[in-house]
Parts: sequence; structure tokens; C-alpha cells
Amino acid sequence: MLPLIWWLTAAGVWATAGVCWMYQHMNWEASQETPGMFVFALATLVIGGVWLNNVLKRLKALAVCLVYLLMILLTGFLFASLFTFSSIATVMGITGGMFATMALICCCINRAIPPARQLCLYIFCGLSIAFVVNLILTSSFSVWLASILTVVIWGVTAACEATTLEGLIRVADCSDISGFFRCIVPGSITIYFSILVACFRIIIIIVDFINGLVW
Repeated sequence: MLPLIWWLTAAGVWATAGVCWMYQHMNWEASQETPGMFVFALATLVIGGVWLNNVLKRLKALAVCLVYLLMILLTGFLFASLFTFSSIATVMGITGGMFATMALICCCINRAIPPARQLCLYIFCGLSIAFVVNLILTSSFSVWLASILTVVIWGVTAACEATTLEGLIRVADCSDISGFFRCIVPGSITIYFSILVACFRIIIIIVDFINGLVW
């Protein structure tokens, strides 16, 4: 079950890059003239994350699929408003590759991977893919830095959710398709949202630090 969660997470990460392309191609991203759209998307993502933290395990299969799709659309909109598509495609492609590689490794060894080893594998796979891809594409320093930070932070936060994923798998009822999706989709949402929560906490820490300096 865990490899399927990683596969779906990888698909969600890659889909985010595709959504970014769609928004930029159709000129739907936020700009300095329309900051309200960006604020609305960010607020929806934050409030939705708080709500999900309380109700995710109780949602029906269709509901969790729609929530995952909405998260991808909102995240794609925010990224499309802030970064170029080439940088987004590189970073998200590398990150999705990290999760896909984890799924392949788990399928090959055909046994559960302990959380500590998951952390090591996340970082090793992510950094290896980042090094190869950025070297081939001769990426700029900012893309190198963004891809490295993304795979490290996302790898750490995903590894921290290993216990949560084990709990979802343990109680999953896979006798029907509904129970199957109520396991793998919430698991993917948990991993996908983990880095957003981490970034939000980092921003709060930075703001508190700046306020401490000012006052």
C-alpha cells in the first residue's frame, strides 16, 4: 500500500507542474494588479489545511479525491504566480522523481521500510536526482538551491509522517475500491501537505524573529 501512496504523491507533484503551465499559458496567475487572487488562494490553502487536519480520516473516497485535486490546483496557482515554469518543472519534476524512486525501491525489496531508513532514502534519492537533472539541464544556482532545499525539507517532513501513513494502512479496508482510495489518497495528501505545513511554520518563526528584532 505504501508504494501506491508514493506513486500517487509523485503524480500529484508532477500534476502541480502541469497545472502551473496551464495557469501561465492561459494568463490566469496572480499579478501585482490582482494580489487578491493570490491572498485568497493562500488563505484557502491554509484554512483548508487546518480543516483537513481534523476531518481527513472521516472523509469519503470521492471527497478526499476532490480535496487532493483542489490542493494541487491551489498550489499550482500560487507557484505559477511566483516562479517561472522552467524552474517549477525542474524542481517539481525532481521531487516527484524522489517519491517515484521510493515507490520503486519499496516494490523491489517487497517489505516495509523503517522511518529512519525512509529519511535516508528520501534525501539520498532526492539529492541524487537533483544532481543529475540539474547537471544535465545546466540549471541556474537558484534552481539548484531550490531543488536541493525542496527534496531535503520535503523528505524530512514526509519521513516524519511515516507513523501516520502506517496508521492509515493498518486500518484500511481494501475489500472495496472505496476503502482502497480512502487509504492511498489521504496518505498522499498527508505527504503533499507536509511541506506546506513546514513552510508555514518556518514563515511564522521568521516573522516572530523579525518582530523580536523590531520590538
